[in-house]
Amino acid sequence: MSDPTPPDTFAGAHLIAEAHEELRVLQETAADLESSRTLDAEDRATALHAAHKLVRLLDQGGMATGLQHAQDIISTLDQPGLPQPERLQQQVDLLSHLLFSDPAKKT
Repeated sequence: MSDPTPPDTFAGAHLIAEAHEELRVLQETAADLESSRTLDAEDRATALHAAHKLVRLLDQGGMATGLQHAQDIISTLDQPGLPQPERLQQQVDLLSHLLFSDPAKKT
């Protein structure tokens, strides 16, 4: 008889699913910003909310490297004026790569 699934497996899967959703919001924001060169207050607030939620999720998951990159995205979005589109896109791409491209980097 095999051991049941460890209790933290669901929590880990749940965190990953939530992180995917928040990252999707940031990817859409970065792509829209890059194509339109505009970011209205509502879109900025939505992106900031997603980034803050990612920080909480990454902190819960103990992903220090990803946590720092999510905080960098918050700093970029918190700057007055229009964020530099290429910078935001690069930050979001890097975070996406860190979190979802290499399973060894998720811990």
